[in-house]
Amino acid sequence: MFYPNFNFSEISKNSVEGLNIYHNLLDQLLQKSDVYKHHYALLDPSKIIHTFTKVFANLYQQPDSLIELQKQYVEKSLELINYSLERAQGGSPTPLYKQQHKDKRFSDKSWSNNAYFDFIKQFYLMHRELVERVINLDKTVDIKTRKQALFFINQFLDAISPSNFIYTNPVVLYETMSTNGENIVQGLSNLSKDVEHSKNLFDISRNSRYTFKIGKNIASTPGEVVYKNDLMELICYTPTQKSNHEIPLLIVPPWINKYYILDLSPKNSLIKYLVDKGITVFILSWVNPTAKHHDTLFEDYLSKGALAAIDVIQNQFKINKLNILGYCIGGALVSILLSYLARHKKEAVINTATMLATLLDYREGGDLSLFIDEEQLEHFKENVLPQGYYDSTVMSMAFSLLRANDMIWSFAVNNYLLGKKPLPFDILYWNADSTRLPSKMHNYYLENMYLKNNLIKADKLTICGTPIDLGAIKTPCYFISTCEDHIVPWKGTYNALQYFKCPVEFILAGSGHVAGIINPPKKHKYGYWKNKDVSTNANTWFKNAKEHDGSWWEEWLVYLQKNSGKQIQVTHIKNISKKLSLEKAPGTYIHRH
Repeated sequence: MFYPNFNFSEISKNSVEGLNIYHNLLDQLLQKSDVYKHHYALLDPSKIIHTFTKVFANLYQQPDSLIELQKQYVEKSLELINYSLERAQGGSPTPLYKQQHKDKRFSDKSWSNNAYFDFIKQFYLMHRELVERVINLDKTVDIKTRKQALFFINQFLDAISPSNFIYTNPVVLYETMSTNGENIVQGLSNLSKDVEHSKNLFDISRNSRYTFKIGKNIASTPGEVVYKNDLMELICYTPTQKSNHEIPLLIVPPWINKYYILDLSPKNSLIKYLVDKGITVFILSWVNPTAKHHDTLFEDYLSKGALAAIDVIQNQFKINKLNILGYCIGGALVSILLSYLARHKKEAVINTATMLATLLDYREGGDLSLFIDEEQLEHFKENVLPQGYYDSTVMSMAFSLLRANDMIWSFAVNNYLLGKKPLPFDILYWNADSTRLPSKMHNYYLENMYLKNNLIKADKLTICGTPIDLGAIKTPCYFISTCEDHIVPWKGTYNALQYFKCPVEFILAGSGHVAGIINPPKKHKYGYWKNKDVSTNANTWFKNAKEHDGSWWEEWLVYLQKNSGKQIQVTHIKNISKKLSLEKAPGTYIHRH
C-alpha cells in the first residue's frame, strides 16, 4: 500500500487530540454508570452458563470425539499454513473458506488480494466453522439448545472479528494512514456524541439524526386523527382521487415499533400507494406504553384497538363492511379478531383479511424464539413486571443482536474506525424509533404463542371472553410472507394455513421482514412467487410456485380492488373526517418516546 499523505507530525497531533477525546469519553461513561445499573439484562447470565453446560456435558464423556476434533483442528491448521505459504510465494490456490454470501465484512478486495489479510480472514473463518462443528457434534442435545449455544458464541465471534480492529482491517488501516489518523479522531468524536445522546444504555447511531422529520418527509401522508383512546389513535387518510372504492381498508400495524413503517418516505409509503389507487385507508397508531399501562392485557389490543376502530368506522362513517390488513403481530391480532367475530356471528363486517409476515404456528418461531423458554420467561417476569413494561432499549437490543454484524458491528466500523457518518435511511430511522411494551401483554404473548403455540389449538385461548379457533374463520384470507424473514420464517406462516377452512391465498415475496414488505413497484428490486394450491406442504408449494418479476404490491392491489366494491364519491369521507378530526395525521402518539 502507498500512503502519499503520510505525515508523522500530523499523526502525532491527531493522536494527542484522540487521547483527549478518549479521556472525556471515559468521564461520560462513568457519569452514566448509575443509569446502566437500572437496566435488566436481556438474557439471564445463568442461562448462558446452563446452555453451554448442556452442550458440553456429554461431549466431555466422549474422548474419541474430542480426539477426532483435535485431529481435525491440526489438519485444518496445516492446510491453512500450506495455503498461506503458497499465496506468499505468488501462487493462486483456491481459498479454503468463504464467508456467507450476505457477510459484507470481507467484501473489500484487500481481504483477498493481500496475502497477509487473506490469512487473517481465512484463520477467522476456519475457527468459526470449527466452533459450529463442536457445538453440533453431540446430536443428543436438543436442537434448540444447540441453536442457543451457537447464538451466544456467535455474539463473541462477531465481536472479535478482524474487521472490527484497526490493525487487522485493511480498509481501516488504509484510511488511517491516508488521513494521518483523522478518521480515528472523528470516530472517537462520533462515539462521544453517541454516548452523550443516548438516553439510557449506549445506542450506536445507524442513521443521520437530522435528515428525517415525522410529519414532514416521513409519515407525511395527509389525514385526520378521527378517534383516540388510551391505547391507540385512529387515522383516516385524505382521499386523493375524486372517487374511491366503497369498501375501505383498516390497517392493524404491529405495536412493536411504530405504525409508520407503512408510511415512510412518499416514494415507498404503502399507505400513499393505496390512497393514490383509490382505496380509503384507516390505520391504528398505537400508544408507546409507560408504567401507567402496567395492567394492559393482550386482549385490550383487540377490544380497545381493532374492535374500537371497527365501531368508529361503522357508526361514524356509516360503512357496513371493510377489508382489514395486519402486519406481524398485528396480523396475529387480525386472525384473533376474525375468529372472535365469527363466534359472535358478526364476520360479515370484514370482507377480506390480509396478513403480512404474520406468524400463527410458532413451531418455526424464527430467531426470536432463541430468547424464549421457561427460564427466560421467569427472568423477564422477575425483572420486568415490577416496572410494568418492557423497555424499548432492551427490545431494540434484542433485534439488533439477531443480526449483530449488520446492525451493530458494521456501524461501529463505519462510525468509529472509519470516522464516517451513517447515511440517511428511512427504514433504519423507523427501526431506531423503538417502543415499549406492556409487560403483562407481552408475557402473555410470549408464553401462549411462542412457548405453548396455543393460537393454532382450537379454543385453547379465550380472549375477551371468547374461545379462539382459526378453523372458525369464514373470511377470505390473503397471506404475504418474505423468503428471507428471520423473525417470521415463511414456512411458519404457510404451515398455519392448514388450520383455516376459509378461502386462503398465499404469496411469497423476496427479501426479509421489512425490506420485502416495503417494496414499492418503482424500485424494481424483489419479485415474488405465487401458487394457488395451498393444500401441499411448504416445500412442494415452493417447488410448484411460479416466480414473478415486480412487487407484490401490484399483485395484491388487484385482489384488493376486486374485493373493495364499486366506486363512490369521496366527499362524505372527507366531510366526516374533518368533523371528527382531533388533529392532523400523524397524530400525537407517534411522537412519544
